[in-house]
Amino acid sequence: MGLVAIAWVIDCFIALWLTFPRGKPFWKKWSVAWKIKGGHAYRLNFDLHRAGGLWLWLLLLPIAVSSVAMNLPSQVFKPAVSLFSPIEPSVYEARGRMPHSELGVTQLSYQQAYERALQEGKRLGLTAAIGELYYSFEYNFYGAGFGQHDTEAHGKSWLFFHGSDGRLLGQEIAGQGTLGEQFYRLQLPIHGGRIIGFTGQVIIAVLGVMIAGLSGTGVYIWWRKWQARRLSKARRTA
Repeated sequence: MGLVAIAWVIDCFIALWLTFPRGKPFWKKWSVAWKIKGGHAYRLNFDLHRAGGLWLWLLLLPIAVSSVAMNLPSQVFKPAVSLFSPIEPSVYEARGRMPHSELGVTQLSYQQAYERALQEGKRLGLTAAIGELYYSFEYNFYGAGFGQHDTEAHGKSWLFFHGSDGRLLGQEIAGQGTLGEQFYRLQLPIHGGRIIGFTGQVIIAVLGVMIAGLSGTGVYIWWRKWQARRLSKARRTA
């Protein structure tokens, strides 16, 4: 899925470049690509594919980028963003690099972790209720998420506690951190559309149908060109 997401990002720019006209005047000729002129079936299909992709481009690219962030965060997305703004390793990444013997053993109960999260959340000024609390058996830490998954426009705020002594291991507070960290935390709300609330979720749902439509029109264009190449080859052979 990560490789598909990377291919999608690259394809967004290739697709945009393919709509550019040859020759001048550039803007006058390019304006034609934004229009659906109709006509016979193939021409209409081609216009729907090209114009539809152009009008949706500013929505397609962020969804493609957020797909990379969700599938290959530490492998691709964070290193790329870190070229412009630093991103601290997540608790998963940091503890994943530690020897298993240094991770400690579980001594903190869920109730104790919940109380530590309430205490630390109050100190940090987090007003939302704890909507999620989980334990990582692999890396011996608790994660407490403040707020609800579908209601926080900029994502949940998270606190992470050591499973042995309850000390704070890390925090991911929505709207805080470096620009790179804030940008990374926005990817999930962008991908689901909830960064602009219910309207955004509806837009993403409709966009999913439109992407399927663009894929269908693209396959049809390829199929017609493939048929034309076969016919041309057969004529040359004859």
